[in-house]
Amino acid sequence: MAIEFKNKIIDTASYNGIELTRISVNGELIFYQPYLYEYNEKSGTYHLMGVKEGETIPSDFTLPTWYRNGGVTEIGEEAFLNRSDLVSVTIPEGYDTIGNSAFEGSSI
Repeated sequence: MAIEFKNKIIDTASYNGIELTRISVNGELIFYQPYLYEYNEKSGTYHLMGVKEGETIPSDFTLPTWYRNGGVTEIGEEAFLNRSDLVSVTIPEGYDTIGNSAFEGSSI
């Protein structure tokens, strides 16, 4: 079975109604979604609230800009609290709020 993605961005994936965290093809990780989000109905955007329990994140990464059907515009309070494994993060254009203590206890 061949899976082909041509210029497609995968922001969510599910199987039998269960949201998937990662997808690998031939041993290569092609999708990884370890984050928790909260939807803001008023703005129609998502807030990044942290990392799913038991998931790891790279020590240096770029925050996502899109989830499901809306942009990600905020880092929630204490989103990466005590993540000592976090050394560097790139916050892309479009984020307008960083919650209190979002990176407290990290190496940032």
